[in-house]
Amino acid sequence: MKRHEHFASPAGFTLIEIIATLMLSALLSGMIIAYFGTGLTESGRPVRRLQATFALSSVMEHITAEYEERKTDQNAETGQTLLSGLKNELDENQKDYIEDDGSIETHFVQFVDGVEEASSSDTNILKVTITNQDSASLTALFTQEQQDE
Repeated sequence: MKRHEHFASPAGFTLIEIIATLMLSALLSGMIIAYFGTGLTESGRPVRRLQATFALSSVMEHITAEYEERKTDQNAETGQTLLSGLKNELDENQKDYIEDDGSIETHFVQFVDGVEEASSSDTNILKVTITNQDSASLTALFTQEQQDE
């Protein structure tokens, strides 16, 4: 009888208890890593997106400042209209405005019955779209008053 009392003493843990505890902790650790892992690894994505948006806004502000400057000058010496001059500047000097992987698209547009249509001629609306390397884009419409002839 004294042998049975010796095996039942609470002096330590059995091998089965240790293995069960390790298995349970491994299972819980795996679940926690799976749950929080993407949150931790992807936590910088909104910051990068915000930085890219800020960069696009800065480029558009630069283009708008160029437009305002040209608006006061009216490009009288070159004979170009305000929007044609801006379009030529953006088309020829894209890399001065945006990073290597980005692009600037310029198109003359017109609106017919509220629907945008491409225009091949120098209309009074210039559509400027800036796209960055992440394919995020920002669009602005620049207008010019019609000249009375």
